[in-house]
Amino acid sequence: MYHTINGKYAKECRDNIFKGLHIVFVECSEVPDPYFNYAHNCNVGIRKAMEYSPKWIIVSNDDVLKIDGVDKLKYPLLGFSSDREMIVFTCKQGIYHSRFASLSCRTLRRKILPTFMGKREMKRLSLEKKFGIRYVIGSTLWPYRLIYRHAEQVMYFGSFGIFLSALVWKYGSKLFDETYINGTEDIDLSWRIKQDRIEAACIDYRIGDIIGGTIGPYNLMRRFRGLVNDCYLNFKIKRGELELKID
Repeated sequence: MYHTINGKYAKECRDNIFKGLHIVFVECSEVPDPYFNYAHNCNVGIRKAMEYSPKWIIVSNDDVLKIDGVDKLKYPLLGFSSDREMIVFTCKQGIYHSRFASLSCRTLRRKILPTFMGKREMKRLSLEKKFGIRYVIGSTLWPYRLIYRHAEQVMYFGSFGIFLSALVWKYGSKLFDETYINGTEDIDLSWRIKQDRIEAACIDYRIGDIIGGTIGPYNLMRRFRGLVNDCYLNFKIKRGELELKID
């Protein structure tokens, strides 16, 4: 699925949702490079945006929905000093932004349940064991907590995040870790920001999410690609790049 600056989502962002703001689109096209890497695309767009010496940068998916007008986004941000290292969330949680994710490990229930959930879950559990995946990213809601033990919680920006330019300069040209494949890179960055004790704030602005609008529904391919991202996440934890308060 390829999206260009003239696609329906991009047009909506340009002509309605973010109308009046300076927008840098990074598109995935069939030629010359059909490979899509969300972290890489974000880094490319951020580097280009920094050429204009912005006060703040918004990283947004194109598949978002307008709820509030752009003035409710712009005017609160004008009150922040650009020399502050800060990440800004929306006060109202979205489906896929400005909410908590839980870094968790399996409980005995999680080890038993796949037996009753079919071959696919059994295969995933087998691969988790094979590749030493101890920790996974999951929900903070109570059904999930029945099968996973909470180890760390992080507020992540997901489909929509705001960074003051001083924070971007702090982390350099590769803000996002490009080893991840279209998943977990936002939580990884949010986690690093948290452990570096970066200041966080929120603004009274609402924007909606279209889950899977750009890269498609959560299918089997995405599920097992997530397994690869889990492997890399656990590798970073083992190397101490991502710190756990509880282990």
